[in-house]
Amino acid sequence: MIGKEIVSSRRLTLTEVYELLEERKKRGPLGYEQQTSYDYCERFKTLDKETCIKLVNELVNLGIEEDHAKVLVDVLPKYEVQVKVICNNSIDDATAEKVVDLLKPYVSDRPGKSSKTKEEGKSTEEKEGNKEEGSKNKK
Repeated sequence: MIGKEIVSSRRLTLTEVYELLEERKKRGPLGYEQQTSYDYCERFKTLDKETCIKLVNELVNLGIEEDHAKVLVDVLPKYEVQVKVICNNSIDDATAEKVVDLLKPYVSDRPGKSSKTKEEGKSTEEKEGNKEEGSKNKK
């Protein structure tokens, strides 16, 4: 980055960053920062490019600023209060509710966001094994 100047800047979704870094990766190895960003995007991007574009456009049509719309698509908030925080309280409750309704079909697809507790996520054998260990420790 030394000696280079920023000509323009715009906010990108994680999916867009991932695709840019995929193209860059084809030309040679990524630098440390690029590889870290690539790994992060790979892990946390939730939607494909077409879906991101469609959702951003729909959010903009609801009156959301494009930068806020891109953050909303990346975060996929579940509650109106989260939407309002992301939009710096620049939208009303009705619009926030519409945003949540629009994003709702995509919320459950988020990686790393499980509603299961640690115990619920275990297999039956693991749960039974933990019960047996607990009873042995009590004796």
